[in-house]
Amino acid sequence: MKKKDKSKLYMGLFIIFLMVSSTIGFMYSSDNSKKQGKYSFTQTDNGWTTYINDQYWSFDYLPKDVPNADINLGSSVLINVESNQDYYELSNKLAKLNIITDRTSSITCNNKSILVFSESQDNKIYKEGNCFYFEGNINKLMDSLFYDLLGIK
Repeated sequence: MKKKDKSKLYMGLFIIFLMVSSTIGFMYSSDNSKKQGKYSFTQTDNGWTTYINDQYWSFDYLPKDVPNADINLGSSVLINVESNQDYYELSNKLAKLNIITDRTSSITCNNKSILVFSESQDNKIYKEGNCFYFEGNINKLMDSLFYDLLGIK
């Protein structure tokens, strides 16, 4: 084999090596999957998804990125939230946990549990009577609620 042919062969092998190694590197450095405790979360176009109790659950945030909640709900709750979309998302997710919801505009913390969501600068969760107040980033606080209800800390 001539010297010129050998250099072409080596150059071709070098290019193939670069292409294969960069593809392998990309596959293993991908940041679309995270492990949190015993749960694996995969990043999708809709946020973070995991499989819990024979169901897929989608979240905007990982458990480590939300405030802790300590919420005990009965089999039915009232929800006070401004956005129809937020109410729809809350009621659908709570239905997956067999919790019946209804929307309310009045807040009376004596009888039935009420989830009260409002936007504010700081994220905080607290309880007064049978009312659970979620103030701050609504999506982050909803994720916190469901992580708590699902037992993910």
